[in-house]
Amino acid sequence: MISPKSWYLGFVMGFALVTPNAFAGETPPADAQAVVADQLSAFERDDAAGAWRLAAPEVQAKFSSAANFIDVVKEKYGPIARHRSIDFGPAASKGDEVGLVVTIVADDNEVWSALFLLSRQDDGGWKTAGCLLTKAAETSV
Repeated sequence: MISPKSWYLGFVMGFALVTPNAFAGETPPADAQAVVADQLSAFERDDAAGAWRLAAPEVQAKFSSAANFIDVVKEKYGPIARHRSIDFGPAASKGDEVGLVVTIVADDNEVWSALFLLSRQDDGGWKTAGCLLTKAAETSV
């Protein structure tokens, strides 16, 4: 079940994906942005263990293993697993959750918008708690 905070954050960030010019956004915490960058890099290197370490406990419980996690990402979120470039966009936060929009140019030059949801952990660090991926209207050159 999605928490009310996650729903709110998802709604706000979904609006940002649909109307990015109308969404002012916040500057994301640098360490949260670094977690997303590191996880994307791990996927790109086929480093299942590295990507898994950056996933929140609820994500790990859902997929049960690093191998399952990376297999699902490759199958259902191809541009996250294989991309040519990434560009961090607006963010929104509420309490211990952050939503971060990332523009991804896939290896086939298709442009995608990803919304990464991150949650602050008991140790103060961030972990990815989910991702929504949608094809962007623009194209890459």
